[in-house]
Amino acid sequence: MPDYTNEINELLDRRDEALAQGDAMSAQAAVNKAHALDRVSLEFESAKRDFGRVKGTPDEIFRQRCQITQRVGSVATGAPDRVEGWRLLAAMLATVGNFDGVLRATASGIKRSPQDLDLWLRRTRALIRLKQMSPAAKALRYCVDIAGKDNRVIALVTEHPVCPHCLGLLPGPHAAACIQCGKPGPGAGGAVASINVRNQSKFDVLFPTVRKVVATSMGMDEHRANNLITLKTLLKRDFGLTTMDCANVLNAMSREFGDRFDAPLFKSALVGFLDLLVADLIRATKL
Repeated sequence: MPDYTNEINELLDRRDEALAQGDAMSAQAAVNKAHALDRVSLEFESAKRDFGRVKGTPDEIFRQRCQITQRVGSVATGAPDRVEGWRLLAAMLATVGNFDGVLRATASGIKRSPQDLDLWLRRTRALIRLKQMSPAAKALRYCVDIAGKDNRVIALVTEHPVCPHCLGLLPGPHAAACIQCGKPGPGAGGAVASINVRNQSKFDVLFPTVRKVVATSMGMDEHRANNLITLKTLLKRDFGLTTMDCANVLNAMSREFGDRFDAPLFKSALVGFLDLLVADLIRATKL
């Protein structure tokens, strides 16, 4: 269906001008034209204006905005394939503080438009407000996958680092503790993990240091190492490496981590897999 949003807003402007001049007939004529173009868009654009124009006491504003939001919800439900309706509904629900409602609205919209960044961002923010930090981290990863360079995504990633212990989002960049698992946050000297981490491997916690050790032992410069040695390279298997290659890296890791190299932190993640992980990292250096 053609997008008549601009035309409808022009007609709504005419309606408002006519009403201001006391010309009810011209105002109704403008509304009728907009209705003929696209009834659903007319409902959405009118609701946006009404929502922003509400006046009165805080309680009166809240009550009126809830009524407008309910109206938009009815229209969105009646035209479920119009994704802009779910976006608008989610925005209004967030404004009135109904974050459970935001989750339902964004779920309906994402079902019809899985790559809609606006819906995923609103869903992520709602999950954070509801303190559902693991689902919030998952939602934020979708945002990164869809548009990792979008300023809104970058802002969220910066504002809410990932706890390396439970992999939920932290409440802020200087949080003293993770509200989900209680472990120390960056504000108390705790570590953070990358938003791209998708499992609970303890290897992720020390990955930056491991990458530096591997790069140094392989004679790589830092820029090349950062580009080629990533967590994603661990998914690529290649066993065509020499024993000496692996030994050099293992020895370098032993020197770097000392006793910690054999501590439970490493054993829980790497026992039985260390040779594969090292092989993957070395393979990345040779791409």
